[in-house]
Amino acid sequence: MGNLASYNIINLLNESEKQEIQKYAITAFQIKKGCLDDDTIIENQFYLYMLITDGCGRFEINKQPYEVSKNGFLIISPIHLFKIIVIDNNFSAKVLLTYKSILDITPSMEKVFKQLNRSLKIYKNPFLQLNDNECLCISENMNNIKRRLSQTNHHLHAEVIQNSFITFSLDWIDIWNNYHSIFAYSKEQTRADEIFSSFVKLLRINYKEEHNVSYYASKLSLTEHHLNVVIKEITGHTVSTLIYELLYCKACILLNQSTYSVDEISEILHFSDASSFCKFFKKRAGITPLKYRKELNT
Repeated sequence: MGNLASYNIINLLNESEKQEIQKYAITAFQIKKGCLDDDTIIENQFYLYMLITDGCGRFEINKQPYEVSKNGFLIISPIHLFKIIVIDNNFSAKVLLTYKSILDITPSMEKVFKQLNRSLKIYKNPFLQLNDNECLCISENMNNIKRRLSQTNHHLHAEVIQNSFITFSLDWIDIWNNYHSIFAYSKEQTRADEIFSSFVKLLRINYKEEHNVSYYASKLSLTEHHLNVVIKEITGHTVSTLIYELLYCKACILLNQSTYSVDEISEILHFSDASSFCKFFKKRAGITPLKYRKELNT
C-alpha cells in the first residue's frame, strides 16, 4: 500500500475563511493543484461542495474510485471517507464548506432539508458530471455566496448569506433530483434513512472512544445484526469497517500534523495499548506508525 499524506480540510483555509466558517457556518474558496498533494486523505468535519472548474483527477470516496474532470460536482458529508488519489497540474475547483447548523435556518425550509439530510442517494452518489447549464447555475450560486460573505457592511449580513445558501441548495437539489430522484421514498427507505442518520451522528461523536458495534446498536435499540444489515446495504461496508476507516484516517492526521508520540495517539484513539494501535495501523498502511511519520518527513 502506498504511503498516504493527510490533511484536515480546515488547514486549507486562510484566516478570513476560518473566521467566516466560525461566524456564519459557511465559507467559499478556491483550490488548485498546489493546495493538495496526490495520495492524500482528507479529514473533513463539514459538508463540502466542490465544483471542478478545470483539469481532472481521480478521487476515492467511501473506497469507490471516481474519475473527475471539469464540470464535475461533489457533495462530501462528514461521514464520507474522502481520498485524493491523483490530480493533474491544471486542476482547480470552487469549494463551499458548511456546518450542518446553517441548514437549520428557516421553518419554511425545515421539511426540505430534513428529507434531504436523510437522503441515502446522496451518500451513495456523491459525484455528478454536470452539463454546461447546470455547471453555470452552480458556479453562479457559489460566486454569489462568496460575494455576500465579503459584504460585511450589509445591515442584514448573516441573513443575506443564509438566503444565498438556500438558493444554492434549492438549485443543486433540483439538479441532483434529475439524476437520482432524491425525494422518491418508500416507508422502508425512510426507516433505513432514520437509522443511518442516527448512526452517522453517533459515529462522528464517538468513534475515537467506542470501537465496538455493540455500542452503536445498543444506543439505537437495534441488534448488531440489524444495524450491520442496514449500514452495509447503504454504504457497502460493515459498521466495523466504517469505525476502523475513521480511526485510520484520524491516526494518519495525528501522525502527519501533530507531535504526539505513538503512545499518546493510541491513548487519544482509545486503543488498549500502543502495541494494539501499531498492529491496527500496520494492517492498513503496510508500515508502522513511526515509519509512516518518518517517510512523510523525508
